[in-house]
Formats: sequence, structure tokens, C-alpha cells
Amino acid sequence: MEGEGQERVDGRADRRAGRGRRRQGRRPGGRLRGPGRPRFTGWHRVDGSRKLFELLTPALQTKDAALVGGVEAGFAAVDKSLAAYARPGGGFASYTALAAADRTQLQAELAGLSEQLARIPGVLGLKG
Repeated sequence: MEGEGQERVDGRADRRAGRGRRRQGRRPGGRLRGPGRPRFTGWHRVDGSRKLFELLTPALQTKDAALVGGVEAGFAAVDKSLAAYARPGGGFASYTALAAADRTQLQAELAGLSEQLARIPGVLGLKG
């Protein structure tokens, strides 16, 4: 009985000892750590949403053409806002680099686009 309690205490001590160390390499979820790692920004999400929308447009066009127009207008508004922050080599400036007024406008445009995109599964009869 005495040995079992001792093992448990030692096991806890071993686990606690490893908490202070930072692992090098990957974070939980596979993201890379440290300098030089690729930055993931919200702009990638917009591009991914646009690609999915393009793939679903033929099916959406037959069911709700007004929704297609609304989503296309939403993407156009976001693109117009982002154009001022495009980098010459590709990509965009960090979100924190946006002026406060531009940030507020972009948030509103993204919220509107998100509401339009959220309607797509229902229009197509998809279950989540």
C-alpha cells in the first residue's frame, strides 16, 4: 500500500516538472512556433470562403440568384477595402496595421458577408 502512494506522488511530480519547459517545434494543433513561421491571417479565410463560394455558385444560381448577387457584392466590398493594404509581393498588411476607421468598416463588411455566406447551407439543403 505504501509503495502505491509513493508512485502516485512521484508520477505527479514528474508531470509537474515538464510543465515549465517549452517544447520546440510544433504547438498543439500542428502550428509552428518561433520566428520565421508563416503567419496565418484572416485574409486566408476570405480567400477560402471565396473558393468554396465559386464551387457552389452553379448550384446556388438555380436556387437563389439574389443570394449569389449579395455574396458577390460582399466579396467586392471586402476586396475594395483590402486593396489599400495589399503588399507588393502578395498578401496583405497585418490587421493591426489598419487605420481604426478602416478596421471598423472592414469588420462591418465581413459581418455582412458572413451573414450572406451563412445562408448557403440552408438554401442548398445541406446538414451540418
